[in-house]
Amino acid sequence: MSTWLSWDKAAPGVMVELLDGVKARATPRPVPHPPLTGAARTPGREVALLRAMPRDGTIVAMTPSFLSHRDRLLLAFANLASYGIAARDAYGDSATEAHAAVAADLRLRRPNGLGAYVFWTRTDDASRFDAYGNLISELPLHTGGEGTAEAVRSAAALVGIELAVADDGLRVLTEDQTLARG
Repeated sequence: MSTWLSWDKAAPGVMVELLDGVKARATPRPVPHPPLTGAARTPGREVALLRAMPRDGTIVAMTPSFLSHRDRLLLAFANLASYGIAARDAYGDSATEAHAAVAADLRLRRPNGLGAYVFWTRTDDASRFDAYGNLISELPLHTGGEGTAEAVRSAAALVGIELAVADDGLRVLTEDQTLARG
């Protein structure tokens, strides 16, 4: 049986008082544990036992983990938020009211801030995404603040989303659509 070292509540080398009033230094003591069958680690960096090991020669099944359009947009929005751009998903019912609300909120919270923001509306969220978060039609993104549209385009490109620039703002394209390249 293998062993590993465990420390008492006192740190190593610290003086502790035993029951008899005798003082001693805390030292490691061996503690038995069952043999290990896996290499997973717990948050405390101990080696954890795996629940079930696959039989030899079998391939462990993997869950497909493709990100939906909504997931990728949320990743882009998190990136933008890390740079001080307010990024809100499904915000407000109408674009006009949401522009006013987010601008007022930014002026109140950060009066000396950039005033940059991006969002899509709740009504667009309900009608433009399917149940899995994939786009079924173009999604308009509403922006405010100087240079925000360029930052949004860059963040979206980093997560594999193509945006089209329109007169009224940015639009997220579906997989069926592509930009005409000249």
